[in-house]
Amino acid sequence: MLHGLCGVDNPQAKCMVNGKCSKCFPKEYRERTDWAEDNYPLYARPNNGLVFECNGARFTNQYVVLYYSQLLLLFDCHLNVENEIKAHLDGRFIGPIKAYWKIFEFNIYRESLAVQRLPIHLPNEHYVNFHAHQTVNEVLARQNVKKTQLTAWFDYNFAYDDGLSLIYWQFPQHYTWNAKVKLWHPRQHARIIGRMYFMSLSKGE
Repeated sequence: MLHGLCGVDNPQAKCMVNGKCSKCFPKEYRERTDWAEDNYPLYARPNNGLVFECNGARFTNQYVVLYYSQLLLLFDCHLNVENEIKAHLDGRFIGPIKAYWKIFEFNIYRESLAVQRLPIHLPNEHYVNFHAHQTVNEVLARQNVKKTQLTAWFDYNFAYDDGLSLIYWQFPQHYTWNAKVKLWHPRQHARIIGRMYFMSLSKGE
């Protein structure tokens, strides 16, 4: 993999910041890999005369980007491979407070209740998800395309009276939302809290 031409050869390159390459290309020639003062490796880039030409541009070892061939073949994409994990493990610092916490086996984290976001919208002004290849008629022809958690809440309270004492944001505590059929059903177990989307005053009534 090669870094595109930049610097004096291409001052308009996207990597250029304040007249310099933000990725520090082209790199200096090096006969062996060394470690810089910031613990980042300075990889070997021998000046062996090898040149790769593409679209009239000439690339040397100074433009080679670090890559790991096995990972590239496995995932079929570019991956950044660095020593950051090892540097993190080597540089950890455990102070007396953290040591005390671990010795007494206190909880490192805790799980709270799940939160269900509840949409708010005016009639026929709700969001509809669709694929780019679908036409408007195909989207509108979908079953329950006009139903949302809000409209289904109105429908449930119109058909049943067991949830009339609950306001919208309290409804998920006692009812569960079936996104496939877009219906509310009485909740059997598990706890959850509802939270409505923020509405700006600029939206009007």
